[in-house]
Amino acid sequence: MSGDVLFQKYKYGWMITHDKTNQTNIIDVNNKLLLEVARINDNNYDEPDELILSKSIFTEDIDGYAYITHETMGWLLSYWQEQCFHLNKMEIRQRLLEQILNHKSTTIAICMAWSGDWIASVVLEEKQASKSIDNPRPRGLYLNECCKSGTGAPAPYLLDIPFQKLLDFAKTLVHRYNEIFLFVKIDPIHGFGASLNKLYSDRYGFRMHTSRYTGVTTMKRDLKDGLYRPPPKTLGEHLIYRLAEYYRNHTRFIYGTEIPKGRDEVMEFLQEYYLITLQNNGWSKGSVAIRGSGRGIGYHRKKSKQKSKKKSKKKSKKKSKKKSKMLVLYKDV
Repeated sequence: MSGDVLFQKYKYGWMITHDKTNQTNIIDVNNKLLLEVARINDNNYDEPDELILSKSIFTEDIDGYAYITHETMGWLLSYWQEQCFHLNKMEIRQRLLEQILNHKSTTIAICMAWSGDWIASVVLEEKQASKSIDNPRPRGLYLNECCKSGTGAPAPYLLDIPFQKLLDFAKTLVHRYNEIFLFVKIDPIHGFGASLNKLYSDRYGFRMHTSRYTGVTTMKRDLKDGLYRPPPKTLGEHLIYRLAEYYRNHTRFIYGTEIPKGRDEVMEFLQEYYLITLQNNGWSKGSVAIRGSGRGIGYHRKKSKQKSKKKSKKKSKKKSKKKSKMLVLYKDV
């Protein structure tokens, strides 16, 4: 069983959007979400106050329009994000209802996609420019709350569907916004921040953008009609993507298909120089403390002149420079 649905904000909650690209049947959506409710209820049978016992996810207004209330949407998203981000569901729900899921919030659309026992969700926000020192941001559209949850073997590429659906929806707002932004955690619970930067660049055309936020990088994509061709990657972006490749090769060789618990020395090394690259290019806020000697990627020792050893009696003595050792990550860029 697979499918997807796009919700838009309604004065009482969230309604299904029907257009040429979204012909999802409300009955199919209701049945899938009821299965999710049953799965969540089974995992929380010892918390009776947390159970949803309704036979329908949707509520009807006086005009007969079906919608999902902010509370029900927050209940679902909080459980999915609890599994995805390993955070407290009550704190997640409070944050969602206060900032994301209410009639005064900047959220304009939510997209879900499911395959088998897995479901993915992404939120689209419409934010005005802010010059706040604590929360500065440019005016534009923002993709947030990216999450995937479920049981059994994970469904590959499931997040691609809500991402693409929301990008298509964002293009309908191009008369108001020319850009769409995405926040990526610098130090995610699982994986590597550089790998996420590379994934969003390769799959969806996002590029690194100046960031004044703490703990996240900002990526940007232009909203243009026709075939979108991003500009050439900068040297800093090439370096980040090379770090991601080193991380992938290392984890596959050492851990195989298992998810690493914590970081080994190589992963710490890559993380440190990921932070250095972000700071040097203005892609992160604040200073970065570096452990160790400070030598590594992009570092050259001062070259000293030394007399070379005699290779043969016929050859005269020559002065040579001792080459510095470094890990080359941007070769052939």
